[in-house]
Amino acid sequence: MSESPVGVPVRVGRYEVVRELGRGAMGVVYEARDPALGRTIALKTIHPAVTGKQDREAFETRFFTEARIAAGLQHPGIVVVHDVGRDADAGTLFIALEHLKGKTLADLTDGGRSLPWREAARIVAQVGRALHHAHGHG
Repeated sequence: MSESPVGVPVRVGRYEVVRELGRGAMGVVYEARDPALGRTIALKTIHPAVTGKQDREAFETRFFTEARIAAGLQHPGIVVVHDVGRDADAGTLFIALEHLKGKTLADLTDGGRSLPWREAARIVAQVGRALHHAHGHG
């Protein structure tokens, strides 16, 4: 994983990083380009916060197992997993996901704004159907 002068990686695995989309406690999500397939993806990078070789190995095993399970799910409410791996240079774990455009729930409720109840119910129902599908497939 090589980095630009501002600390954003230029490449993670085979993926060319375009820009940062968001960050959380364990990693960063980037908009990236897959040069092999010529498409834009969302690239979720994970920096395990575990210490010790055994903990790291257990985390990585669980990470790859869950990624494989997620890749097998096909549902309109679940993002498509294209790839999973580890950057050879930095050891960073990553998941290449379908890149979706739209607004986040945080965008929709920005500034404490409430959603109309019908819209909130529609979103909850979509999430519920996706969770039901995922749980039904282990």
